[in-house]
Amino acid sequence: MDWFKPAKHICIEPHYEYAEWLRERGYPVVQATALTVLDKMERVDTIFMLDVIEHMQKDEGLAVLEIAKKKANQVVVFTPIGFHEQSYKEGDKDAWGMNGTDWQTHRSGWMPSEFAGWNVHEGVVACPAFFAVWG
Repeated sequence: MDWFKPAKHICIEPHYEYAEWLRERGYPVVQATALTVLDKMERVDTIFMLDVIEHMQKDEGLAVLEIAKKKANQVVVFTPIGFHEQSYKEGDKDAWGMNGTDWQTHRSGWMPSEFAGWNVHEGVVACPAFFAVWG
């Protein structure tokens, strides 16, 4: 995200290759899953989960979202609308040429109605036209 320069930026990334890639570009990285880290964090202004929750089982994603809402003033979630199949065969490389295919597999789909309990300031904006561009 080059359009946003926070005073403090911490990445949570479970896969070692992605974590190293981020570190090489100057980002501080906690190598762990969101579920294991968020509960231990101090309160922050914003948590961004961009293309994250669809890679979790639904119950794990819901738990991560609940913790994030307690730990941040605002939570920004970007995920496909509904389930979009993304899986790999053994030995495949991911889109970045790395070995993170297990982390890239989609395990859940999310609809805007699943965020109905969020208030207006934490609200969800669904933009189907955006997804039409990506197919």
